[in-house]
Amino acid sequence: ISAPSLRGYAVWEPILRTDDLRGARKATTILPDSRVRHFWLDGQEVGRAFQPPLSLKGTVAWDVYLFYGPGAEWTDAGLPPPAAALAQAGNRKGGGVVVPGMVDRKTRRIIHAPTLGWRDVEIRESLAASTGLPVHVENSGKACALAQMWAAREDTSAVGDLVFVSVSDGIGVGVVVNGEVLRGHHNIAGEFGHVPLSIDGPRCPCGATGCWEAYISNLATLSRYFGRNLRESKPVPAEVAAFTVEDLIIRARAGDAKAIAALEATARYLGLGLASIVNAVDPARIYIGGEIVAAWDLIEPAVRAGLSERALSPDAAKTEIRTVTLDEHPRLR
Repeated sequence: ISAPSLRGYAVWEPILRTDDLRGARKATTILPDSRVRHFWLDGQEVGRAFQPPLSLKGTVAWDVYLFYGPGAEWTDAGLPPPAAALAQAGNRKGGGVVVPGMVDRKTRRIIHAPTLGWRDVEIRESLAASTGLPVHVENSGKACALAQMWAAREDTSAVGDLVFVSVSDGIGVGVVVNGEVLRGHHNIAGEFGHVPLSIDGPRCPCGATGCWEAYISNLATLSRYFGRNLRESKPVPAEVAAFTVEDLIIRARAGDAKAIAALEATARYLGLGLASIVNAVDPARIYIGGEIVAAWDLIEPAVRAGLSERALSPDAAKTEIRTVTLDEHPRLR
């Protein structure tokens, strides 16, 4: 369950399947700061979502979401570790953990999370034992796809066939076909981030070379700007390590030619990868989230050109693309 899926909803009973909307009622969302999201219904706070300061190798590992009934009291205004946070919520109903990796749909073990360097990691049972709550673990791309499907459920033209692509520290992709999230026999369906654009391309965190992720992730874009592979270059100067895609976009808007070129190159590769998705799945709509969408007005022509270059038909090249901004739907990086 991801922040987008919780936006505007309060959960009134345990949800053990993320594609189950039973128990959801419309609620008001209040955003007092950038890391905490509150949910109110009938004048009472009924839920809270936040991204805790838990990291591994500098990467945020998961988001935590709390669901509880009316009259519940929040006992800690800070951001405690996930297990403590879940345990402290009054009248709690359950917890959701979203990870940037492949998740076994039966056991909910994390099969492989390349960006985190995790393989065969179990977190659900330990969190459930620590909190006494039902805990659901989901892949971030699939959770975001579910969120968009729920948010667009009144839009019959696209709700049953859509794709969500998150472009950030890694690439998350969730695919919905005929109203069902595509998971596959081995729980790796939809991992387009690890489909190669070139077998001779840069190395990806998954260990392979030339993956789509290695061309369009935030680190790939910044590496292109600085003219060095930041994933492999060590040590990285402090001013480079602190530089973000948001900073790059600011420079591009100020006319920095190198920044513009870096964004446009990423945009073309983004479009080429989207063509693979369109040719394979043929969705009615593609949603794109991530820091780079803040530059959508600058990069959309190049994205469209890349998509048109590889799409198998003129109509497929015109597949609808919608951006999802960070302030609208914050999601796991």
